[in-house]
Amino acid sequence: MRLFSPTQQHSEQQVVMVLTLKDGSYQEASFSGSDRIVSSTLPDFALTAEQVFNPPE
Repeated sequence: MRLFSPTQQHSEQQVVMVLTLKDGSYQEASFSGSDRIVSSTLPDFALTAEQVFNPPE
């Protein structure tokens, strides 16, 4: 199971997709920029999409 998958749909658009298995099929939620990533599997996950693509050094 994938908890999150950072993808670049376009060179300027960075999106984190969270897939949740519910009733035998996956539901998709997309997060970008300053959106806080929400996951029922990891309720305490506290990163934004921007932090996934640009981690602090």
